[in-house]
Amino acid sequence: MASSNFMIVILLLLPSLIFSPPAETRTIFLPTVKNPASGLHTAHFHHPSSPLLVDLNGPFLYNTCRNHSALHFPSCRSTACALAGGRWRLCWNSTPRCSVGIDNPLTGTMFSGELAENAFSVLVLDQHEHCCVRGEMENFLFLCSPPYLQGIAGFSDTPTALPRQIAAYFGFRPEFSLCLVSEANGGGGTFFGRIPPELRFPELMYYAPLSIGERGQYMIPVTSIIVNYKKIPSRAPFWAQFSTTAKYPILERSIFKTLTESFANEMSGTPRAPAIPPFGPCYQTRFLPPTRVGTPNIELMVNGTVKWVIFGVDALIRLRPNVSCLGFVDGGNGSKTAAMTIGLSLLEEKLLHFDLARSTIGFAESRLSQRFRCSAFNYPN
Repeated sequence: MASSNFMIVILLLLPSLIFSPPAETRTIFLPTVKNPASGLHTAHFHHPSSPLLVDLNGPFLYNTCRNHSALHFPSCRSTACALAGGRWRLCWNSTPRCSVGIDNPLTGTMFSGELAENAFSVLVLDQHEHCCVRGEMENFLFLCSPPYLQGIAGFSDTPTALPRQIAAYFGFRPEFSLCLVSEANGGGGTFFGRIPPELRFPELMYYAPLSIGERGQYMIPVTSIIVNYKKIPSRAPFWAQFSTTAKYPILERSIFKTLTESFANEMSGTPRAPAIPPFGPCYQTRFLPPTRVGTPNIELMVNGTVKWVIFGVDALIRLRPNVSCLGFVDGGNGSKTAAMTIGLSLLEEKLLHFDLARSTIGFAESRLSQRFRCSAFNYPN
């Protein structure tokens, strides 16, 4: 996969990004909430106060700019514009300001926004790792989005997304830990920098190689899929991409077909229900085992050695009052870069540690072995 030396370009921005950060800062906390209507997650800054959609693959933070007089707009010839725009930079003769074209992660359509700098307020854990004091990030780069679009917080591995900008400003290495809740209106969060003590269980975390796509998206190599302790035939190895804007995991059609057939064979004694595309297969909920025992588990083998365990009862989602379906979506021919998208139903209530400096990702083998739920902690915001 393509990988860029982001530290070199970040150094070019240090004079504008670094502005007397507290020397003791080790962790920044960004609260997140699950929206009951959309099922997606929003991040909440002290300033700006409007909620921003969490986009793990987003290259920018972008938000509606209401008070233009308080903003600084880098010019088209600035280092910031060259860094932010890349091949999507848009410069018009009618204005010296830097505009950047970007894809809307929910619709796939492209829009343009002006590159701007402003102060952002965040929550900082003190030197004793207690939450929280308010911290300011001066001259934070973001895009002014059209007023009809919801603001988005981008978490990808690009110089202009949150992880690299926050790490450069506060002077710690680029890493963040994502812990999203499964309950609507529940509080989870993202920790930039060091993992706080109440979530720090190194003996439970397994680490696998983390690859970065050419647009900064996070990917892991899946070498095999196991259903009920049986390896299924598939075109593995393949790349799996993480996404916080896809509600469910998405599989390239040939992998989807093999997985669903194998799962259905292991569930052959359970009464079926009519299929609900693009999911499959579906079952009558009242006949399903009430616990994790009795429903086949699905295991993703990452890099040949690390297991991502999906309990069968977690893999089944209730779509109608008495109908539960295997919560994987037929993605057709898949994308050019990834045969699998790991969506929110597999990410929620699971701590994910993205260590960008070491190009690794850490996670517990299963939700059961994690010992805590992301909703168990709730820092004030």
